[in-house]
Amino acid sequence: MAASGQTCRLPSDAVAKSADGLASRHPIPDSKTKEHNCFACAQRRSAIVLPRSYAKGGLADRLATFEALGSLAHSLCAQLVAPPPCKLFMPQVTGGKPARCNASWPTQAPWSAYLALSYAQPPHGPLPTSERRWYVKRSELAAAGFRLIATPANRSTAHNIVHSDYEAAAEAAANGAPFVWYIALPFHRWANVFRNSVQTALLARGCPAPAVSHAPHARAGAPRPCHFVRGRRSHSKLATTLRDRFARDHLLREHFYDYVHIRRLRNGCNDTTVENVTAHVGRHLGLSNLPLVLSSSFRQVSYLDALKEALAPRQVILPTGPLTAILRQQAAAACAPESSCAAHPVDNYLLYAAERALAAGARKAFHIGYLPCGRVRLGWEGVPRAASRQVG
Repeated sequence: MAASGQTCRLPSDAVAKSADGLASRHPIPDSKTKEHNCFACAQRRSAIVLPRSYAKGGLADRLATFEALGSLAHSLCAQLVAPPPCKLFMPQVTGGKPARCNASWPTQAPWSAYLALSYAQPPHGPLPTSERRWYVKRSELAAAGFRLIATPANRSTAHNIVHSDYEAAAEAAANGAPFVWYIALPFHRWANVFRNSVQTALLARGCPAPAVSHAPHARAGAPRPCHFVRGRRSHSKLATTLRDRFARDHLLREHFYDYVHIRRLRNGCNDTTVENVTAHVGRHLGLSNLPLVLSSSFRQVSYLDALKEALAPRQVILPTGPLTAILRQQAAAACAPESSCAAHPVDNYLLYAAERALAAGARKAFHIGYLPCGRVRLGWEGVPRAASRQVG
């Protein structure tokens, strides 16, 4: 299965997949098969753990991070463990104030409220988990027989995570020794190093390699890494519930409306002026009588009214207000009478998750307001890569 007589170092819990579930342990299917040399795991005894001090980010960043680290975890027959959203989201989760993990709903929603990631190979299941047992004292885990590996949040350790820490985890997995790998270094600081060294070397030998990046491959027909995680293009049950209720209230049918997201930042660009947004709508969405759902991080009424006037006679629907009202109703319903959780600021990331689901149902969609100036991100995902496609 590996080139030049080399063998692949696989986790001892790696198993080949068969039509009726899990099959014999080795060999794993040849890399030329449809499975691209990917494998299942009999169990997940180990863990990759993100500490509570891990760098905060937005929903799109968490999706990319969890997808990549979840794939890395499965390649070692481990599970991905992360603190709850109130620890890992930027402060916008509570209207610009730091989240309180001991607060009532909605500021303590689980990861499943925002995303729908899961392991693509057995044993299946959602990710990440926030189980507290992985956050006990490290000495307790060591006493329980776990090998401890720690990657500190130091920029200079980008190569160590590849040449030292990864090797330690891979060796433990191959020997059947359970481990806990603490990764404090933000994913974006070492993803390219990992892809260009470990991933490339494994693929060259015909061995399974976890996908840690959506960067295009160097050439057509090149060996492809294993995407051990699925669901990046999916939506949480809560997000689809909010989307469906909004669509029903506004008589929207899937693929019979367009979507625009305006990310208005202090970036020195003028992309989000009324004139430029109107021009981009004409250029990328064309003349249409379909409703236009327009979401924006800039909520000034005069700006939004000017946009609606400039885009007339096309019907422009602003989803933020109605979705906020729905979330407040749900918060009130979830609160005990004596609780004040309904008065908490609405979770902006739940709003974004619902708006993302709305964008996925559009005929066409684009996002604007990102650097470099003038860039328009086409497609409902709003990701800066050529593969982003229009829906419909």
